[in-house]
Amino acid sequence: MTPPWPAWFPIHLHRMPSTLAKVPPIGAVVAIEWRESALTDFYGWTESWPSTPGERLLAFIRHWPALSAAYPLSENGTVRFAVEGEEDFGDPAILADLRRAGLIWIDIFRAAPNRYFDPLRGLTAAGHALLANMAALNLGLDLTHLPEAALDHILAAWSGRKVASHVVCANLMEWSLFQPPNAWSDEALRTCQADLYGVPFVDDTVALQKTPNRVDRKADIETVARHILHLARLVGSDKVALGPDFFDYRQWTAQGIEVDTVEGLEQPEGLAALFMALTGGGLSGAEAEGIFWRNAKRVVSSWDLPKGKD
Repeated sequence: MTPPWPAWFPIHLHRMPSTLAKVPPIGAVVAIEWRESALTDFYGWTESWPSTPGERLLAFIRHWPALSAAYPLSENGTVRFAVEGEEDFGDPAILADLRRAGLIWIDIFRAAPNRYFDPLRGLTAAGHALLANMAALNLGLDLTHLPEAALDHILAAWSGRKVASHVVCANLMEWSLFQPPNAWSDEALRTCQADLYGVPFVDDTVALQKTPNRVDRKADIETVARHILHLARLVGSDKVALGPDFFDYRQWTAQGIEVDTVEGLEQPEGLAALFMALTGGGLSGAEAEGIFWRNAKRVVSSWDLPKGKD
């Protein structure tokens, strides 16, 4: 007998597959990663977008009512937005418009240098200015993809709210050249003191053994549960959430590495199995519910409150 499907609230999701339409999330943080071909594939949007970086992000959010037909939510579900991988926001004044439209956090960290961050040198002058503007607007900083070596540098420059929207636990993994940039040591996960830590469902990221071939990784629902349970012990179950990162729902290749969603997690039964793996792994039902939706709802709902209030 299929167990009841749990409520869920993902904090990093590009698009929900039609296979999960039976269990629409009660809320979500939709991550905007600007790849027009992917956005067209995800949302069926064929009209042109503004060419200015910040303006195109604002257009995406403002068009959300039309786009969201491909992204079902439960009735009255909460939707907020995040930006991942944007290399230039253009006019800094656009951030205030984005904030008012529903943007709550931004990830500026990438393996290649951009206007705001260099993996070897840390924040640029433009990066410091961006963070100051973000702090004034109570926009959060998503630390995902930040190299551990730069963590202290970033934390010294940032006093605002933080999330790690889709990270995994490096201490569970064997070392590999294929280690994902969002695999952090226990020390880094503790040190960053994020409001929320989301665990992704992408097989090459969560796999404990890193190989280019997805079949050899043996990443499954229990593997995702291991990361969640480890994080819950490390930072507290009240700070852990689901950060699926479902970039695509067909197998694809990134830099020679096969990538896909962990088998089963694109189905309602897979979500139920993950919930059961958490309670079977020692969490109470209330703690598992917190990870599935209550923690995300609490933190996301608090984001518009004055700084210093929770």
